Amino acid sequence: MKHGITCRLTNKKPDFIEFCPNIKFTEAFNDSYKSLNSNIKIARKGNIVAYIKFVLLIIIGLFVILKSYYLLIEANTRDYSRSGYHYFKLAILVLFLGSAFVKLAFISLSNYTKPLRELKFEKKEIDIILRKYNKYNSTKL
Repeated sequence: MKHGITCRLTNKKPDFIEFCPNIKFTEAFNDSYKSLNSNIKIARKGNIVAYIKFVLLIIIGLFVILKSYYLLIEANTRDYSRSGYHYFKLAILVLFLGSAFVKLAFISLSNYTKPLRELKFEKKEIDIILRKYNKYNSTKL
């Protein structure tokens, strides 16, 4: 660190301000960029399945929550007897079950979108660098 930042090509202090006009991207960089693009394509293939799973779990969860509402009404129509208490306990249990389905729906959607978002962010950062050096090939994903 005695000399500060040095250029790997010339082993001297850089003589450029914003970017190096003689930059050379290694084959490993090119391979990792291609791998990143293919990983994004692979991650997107689960698109329809992830959203169908999300919708189904939401529908099931909302249906179960609605059922708990009817169980609460049933518990309320009973006198404060033992059966009313059992309906109330069952309604609360069913409500928690429905809430678990809704939470599971959002967790499963997040498990799909989070890795895809991270891959897209990484690709965006690399694309900014490639555009700066006019080495950008527009790869639509």
